[in-house]
Amino acid sequence: MTAGQFNAALDKLGFTQMGFARKLELGERSVRRWAAGQWPVPVPVAMLLNLMLKTNSTVDDLKS
Repeated sequence: MTAGQFNAALDKLGFTQMGFARKLELGERSVRRWAAGQWPVPVPVAMLLNLMLKTNSTVDDLKS
């Protein structure tokens, strides 16, 4: 997942970078670096975002 795809996914799901980091208990700095393309988006994070987009699910839906 590219930085552009990551940012587009967050936008489609209604997340800010900070909101996504907090909801998933991730480091805010890491999320900012993924969004800026400084670090690659980890595969599990990309998979989660793609799953949420394809199934129209929320993080809470997938936790339970």
